[in-house]
Amino acid sequence: MYLNDMLSLHQKLSICLSHIFTLLIIFKMEKFSRSVLSLVIFMLVLLVTEMRPMAVEGRTCETKSSEYKGICLFDANCDSVCKVEPGFDGGHCHGFFRRCYCTKPS
Repeated sequence: MYLNDMLSLHQKLSICLSHIFTLLIIFKMEKFSRSVLSLVIFMLVLLVTEMRPMAVEGRTCETKSSEYKGICLFDANCDSVCKVEPGFDGGHCHGFFRRCYCTKPS
């Protein structure tokens, strides 16, 4: 397992900040221009945001409701009908002909 995998985001940020402060002490603040300091802080922010875990989005399956009859005008009505149908957790009105489609995570 790599060291990056074992360290938390807080620990990584602490390590990066300690390196920046070490650089500031070595080069002395008066010699370190503000633009260079701003660039270092900006690079630190980019580095920390790139290290965070990426989110994975799940897909949602849509199926035309077998129980809902007629034109679907209100999402709330479609949602309540779909929740009664087995395997579905909700629904919404969709399409040109305004049909009720039930949804479930895949």
